[in-house]
Amino acid sequence: VYGGGHGDTTEKIEYSEGASTYETNPKFAAGIVEGDTRVEMQDGTVLGSGDFETYDGKVFHWSLSLGGVLTITGDGAMTEEDTYSFPWSLSRKYIDRVVIGAGVTWIDPTTLTVCEYVTEYSVDAGNGSYVSVDGVLYSRDMTELLAYPSAKPASAFAIPSGVRTIGTYAFHYCSGLTELTIPDSVQGIGNGAFANCAGLRSLKLPDSVTEIGREAFWHCESLQEIRIPASVSEIPEWAFYECTSLQKAVIDDGVRLIGDGAFCRCESLRELDLPGTIEEIGGGAFQSCRSLESATIRGGKIGISAFRSCGSLTSLTLEEGVTELEDEAFVDCCGLTEVKLPASLTRINSTAFQSCSGLTSYSVDGRSGAYSSVDGVLFSADGSELIRFPPAKVAEDYVIPDGVRLICQSAFAECPGLGSVTIPAGVTEIQENAFSRCEGLTGATIGPGPKKIGDSMFLGCSALTKVSVPNTVEEIGTYAFSQCSSLTELDLPSSVRVISDDAFAGCEALTDFSMPPHVTYLGWEAFRGCRSLKEITLPISLTDVGATPFSSSTVIYYEGSREYWQENVVGYWENWVDDIIFLNRAPSALPGDCNGDGKVNRQDRVYLA
Repeated sequence: VYGGGHGDTTEKIEYSEGASTYETNPKFAAGIVEGDTRVEMQDGTVLGSGDFETYDGKVFHWSLSLGGVLTITGDGAMTEEDTYSFPWSLSRKYIDRVVIGAGVTWIDPTTLTVCEYVTEYSVDAGNGSYVSVDGVLYSRDMTELLAYPSAKPASAFAIPSGVRTIGTYAFHYCSGLTELTIPDSVQGIGNGAFANCAGLRSLKLPDSVTEIGREAFWHCESLQEIRIPASVSEIPEWAFYECTSLQKAVIDDGVRLIGDGAFCRCESLRELDLPGTIEEIGGGAFQSCRSLESATIRGGKIGISAFRSCGSLTSLTLEEGVTELEDEAFVDCCGLTEVKLPASLTRINSTAFQSCSGLTSYSVDGRSGAYSSVDGVLFSADGSELIRFPPAKVAEDYVIPDGVRLICQSAFAECPGLGSVTIPAGVTEIQENAFSRCEGLTGATIGPGPKKIGDSMFLGCSALTKVSVPNTVEEIGTYAFSQCSSLTELDLPSSVRVISDDAFAGCEALTDFSMPPHVTYLGWEAFRGCRSLKEITLPISLTDVGATPFSSSTVIYYEGSREYWQENVVGYWENWVDDIIFLNRAPSALPGDCNGDGKVNRQDRVYLA
């Protein structure tokens, strides 16, 4: 633990940390290194020093003078694990110069490049592993540039010919560097090599480069243009993340992979023309490139959210060779009005163009064996799956064609121009979010076939007033009718056994609802916020109830007795028995038949009233 108070600068205080013992100047111990203010130090008085023991037992000595000189001595290599606990880290703002002793054979350069005020690296002439030239740290044979001083007072730098590798974080935080020349001897650029070089404007990658590390140009916010030569097969994840001034990125034939987030938030990029050698565009690769107007893609798989929120994108060309469109690949690309899909496309996720509010139609190459389009709506080639209805298409009453068996996830989500929909008999599955947030949807007729009203199927359909549910349905999914604020009544068939969590939450206008007679599960907060629902009768078939399924204003009846409830119903309502009015009806062959006429209908409710 650091200790001490304000004393004379020549006094030293001893402290321990693990197996190592250090001495530190009292001003350091008192916390003068904390905060963002850099203090200029004039003399050579020691600010801190000590012996640093590595995990494998080697001992290194370090000292930091008040003149800002960090000296590291010892024999051998610091193990990689030691780089996470280097003892001079707390005083790195005060380090102007780093001196590496003769016996040090390896030290992770990232323990040095995080020292953002260093102007020079020096190496003892007897060191066999490192050398310093003009204050820049290299391997002894000058084949690897290891660390460029972050605060070196130079705006331009030419890497010497013969250097083959630019090391990990070698130019980290070199914000004063504006121009860089890379010789054609360089083959590899390490992870984060130029990360946060905020002033770097001009850079040319020679054809000799074969490898670029992840985050290599992270947040080079002044970089305006880059060319990736054919010799580079992969652009790794986050390589050019948040290069906000990047207007032009030329990617040569030969590049196969663009990694996750590679050009994410390159907000000045306007045009993109990708070669046919591309096999995969990673997740979020071009996400939030808000100025991107035109993109031509000639091949490969387009990953999750690859072009998310490219709001200016108005021209999208998917050429023959593109094979897959993953989840939300072009979500929220509001400028797109039409999408043409090539014959080579074998898989498209139904959410690929979700929230593309200007999209009016899909068209498909006639040679496609996987997909087809009818009146701008996207189907599988055989017409059995309805994949996506264009968000900007207007249809007062849309009738889903016969032959459709599956309505895919989010197929009609956020389609404000859809007035009503008719789902024919034969549709056996309707996936989650199928009609969610269709704010203009007023009615839905569902023919016999599906066993479940999917999760969030009509979530947020605020104009919905009428839904016809067939007697094949056994389950109402989670959030199925949540926030349908105009829905006043709904008749569910007797086939329903499960009403899931939040199924009708937020249906503020719902006044007329009869619980199906064979329901066994009533989910958590199933009718939360249904303030207009004055009363509800729970059937004797019920065996499991989630927490607070009704608004506090709803009067709750139960067909059976208190004793039957306590013996047969489990869940979070077991302690709320006093909130229920028990009708003491004995279990019968026809639960819900409260008036004894052998039928379960509205008359049973009248009888209860």
